[in-house]
Amino acid sequence: MDLLIEIYSEEIPARMQRAALDNSKETLSKLLSEQGLTFTEVGSHIAPQRLAIFAKGLPKTTQSLTEERRGPRINAPEAALAGFLKSTGMTTDQLEARGDYYYANIVSAARPVNEMIPHVLHGLLDQMPWPKSMRWHNPATNDFTRSWIRPIRAITVMLDDKAIAFPVKGLDLTTGNTTFGHRFLKPEAIQVKGLNHYAEQLLATQIIIDFAERRTAVLNAMTNAAAAKNLTIQPDESLLDEVTGLVDFPYAHLGEIDAAFTHLPAEVLSTSMRVHQKYFTLLTHDGTIAPYFGVLTNVPTRTDNRLMMDGLERVLRARLSDAAFFYDTDRAVPLNDLVKKLDSIVFHEKLGSVGDKVRRLESVAPDATIKRAVHLCKSDLVTHMVGEFPELQGIMGRIYATLQGENADVALALEEYYQPLGPSKKTPTKFVSRTLALIDKMDTLVGFLGSGIKPTGSKDPLAIRRTALGIIRLIVEAEHDDIDLLEAINKAIAGYKTQGIELSSKTAEDVWEFIQLRFQVYVRDRCPREKADEILGDNVRITNMWEIARKI
Repeated sequence: MDLLIEIYSEEIPARMQRAALDNSKETLSKLLSEQGLTFTEVGSHIAPQRLAIFAKGLPKTTQSLTEERRGPRINAPEAALAGFLKSTGMTTDQLEARGDYYYANIVSAARPVNEMIPHVLHGLLDQMPWPKSMRWHNPATNDFTRSWIRPIRAITVMLDDKAIAFPVKGLDLTTGNTTFGHRFLKPEAIQVKGLNHYAEQLLATQIIIDFAERRTAVLNAMTNAAAAKNLTIQPDESLLDEVTGLVDFPYAHLGEIDAAFTHLPAEVLSTSMRVHQKYFTLLTHDGTIAPYFGVLTNVPTRTDNRLMMDGLERVLRARLSDAAFFYDTDRAVPLNDLVKKLDSIVFHEKLGSVGDKVRRLESVAPDATIKRAVHLCKSDLVTHMVGEFPELQGIMGRIYATLQGENADVALALEEYYQPLGPSKKTPTKFVSRTLALIDKMDTLVGFLGSGIKPTGSKDPLAIRRTALGIIRLIVEAEHDDIDLLEAINKAIAGYKTQGIELSSKTAEDVWEFIQLRFQVYVRDRCPREKADEILGDNVRITNMWEIARKI
């Protein structure tokens, strides 16, 4: 038998939908297994207003099971025997005396699957992990009866082609086979015929229920709309995921960007459109930003009415007006004049301000060029643009430094020293950028570990492991083995001492060991086990990561 559960609600936030697909499958699998139900497949679909979870290959009834449970000794006190009888629901003459103990053979009779579905649904509602939930309040009892990501409007429960109807605890509704079509284009009720017809029935009401299919449809619609003007889409996987979670059926449109904002840097234009409006950035054949934006909507536009597009363009003009104000205001103030404001930003309560961090980095900078990059590297944090778009930190530092005539390597380093931005992202190649990145990350790692701040278990809120991995990659992906790890650690420790910040006497050893352990993980993630063991050898202390990494 095939089980289909659809929970129809108000709009599910787009950013939560990808995770909900996996979490709902795991939750349903766990609940079915707890009920002793086997299945051949568990899957899920999600759209803006509905989460659908299904299981294929369920049996019509559970198997009858016999469980043997050992009880108290035959000569045990009466109270012990009474407690065992109560827990099993049996009488003394139903027990089997074997050796020194009583045994109970508890038979669980086979049960029809449809009798177990209410428990499965209630478990799903109770155990589905959402980052945030809304709660139903019962004014009669002043109690919260149910929680879900958004208010639930209907719940469909089907076993093959049969609806399973029962009242849902904590909600004023009964399950059935009724759901609804596209909220604007075909909002009428639908009588679901079962899992095999579910996606087809929704598609007839202009809902693509499969997330991956809808994502492809979004990309194709936007690509085709851009191609009509000989344009391409700027790749943006996260925006594509988010827009997929906003529409049931995609309709792509192109709007115009006001010429008054063409002086804004490409990064500012695309970030403002993506963050605030969920618009796609479009590119000309030479890779520059076109004077158009791409937008996906849940409804088509009328050919005789530009009201919707006029509104979308008007909102974008307001957003870009703000961005232009921030940009023009920031350009009027040299980055050098912003450095003193960093003393007002706390880096960490035990490690001083961001201004303190900059001064520590300056004290270990090996030459004048790197010292200049260090001096300016955090200054864009106090600009208006980064205050509005934190995603642009580093990028705006590079843009403003270039406009103010800074050395090209210095300007590039203000952006690149944040790299690598992830385990598979690139590392900086320029010497100034790489050196600044290394001393910045080493200062962070030394400060945290020297203050007793360490990641525990799977939790690492300050990204200490990621910082150590960044240091490792900066070393092993360099063109030459020109970095002395122990020297870099000791210089960072000396920077803290000059500011009177107390670190543990074992800081150098702790940091060294931490990096060694992370390097072992780095190697084992990239090699089969036998080769990793051969490369690392028996010596836990790795003295030359650059040479070892060349063997991977």
